[in-house]
Amino acid sequence: MNVPASQKHKNIILSTCIIYVENSVGEKVPLRVLADSGSQAALLRSSTADFLNLSKLKTDMSVSSLGGSNVNIKSKVNGVISNGSGSYTRVVDFHVVPKITNMIPVNSFDISHIVFPRDVHLAETTFNISNSIDALLSADIFFDILKDVKYKLDNGNLILQNTEFGYIISGNTSGFSSGSLHCGLITRDFESLNDSLKSFWEVEEIVPTKFVSDEHLRNAMNIF
Repeated sequence: MNVPASQKHKNIILSTCIIYVENSVGEKVPLRVLADSGSQAALLRSSTADFLNLSKLKTDMSVSSLGGSNVNIKSKVNGVISNGSGSYTRVVDFHVVPKITNMIPVNSFDISHIVFPRDVHLAETTFNISNSIDALLSADIFFDILKDVKYKLDNGNLILQNTEFGYIISGNTSGFSSGSLHCGLITRDFESLNDSLKSFWEVEEIVPTKFVSDEHLRNAMNIF
């Protein structure tokens, strides 16, 4: 969810990375993704799913974001994700949506003042350049890809966290920028599902079966 900001605010960096997803013929295609520890669902942009030519499976799920706004999702795809070396692979159920978010970051910003450790391989070298997002990795994937090593840079304002895809970066920059804020909480709407199931059982109420006793059966037979 993108919330307009009427005043200047610090650039809060969201963790993006480049991953590879296999298309319909097994070729690995690089995608720019947002690693979101606050999402219960992995998402894939519909135009990206079409480009990968992945078979869409029917589903019926409602997801909620900040403020309780719901989006109904009707299709999903099974995608095989991996890093550049192929040392990490995982099958992911991506729920297909027309759009995941606006450009991230909202505005491009300068990183020339940041000194990165020599042994750091960034998960996305152009994380500071405003660009579109192809997919969103859910919380279970986010914590699966984390590794032990972590650095603090720029007087502790920035955190570099090692992952299976390289180092992701988060925190805030020293510069200021006006624009909009991204709030990425996404949850599956189980309450809506429970309401649907409740309605189903109210409509499809089972009439109790009446069992015939042996005595009643004998009396009925004596009539004849």
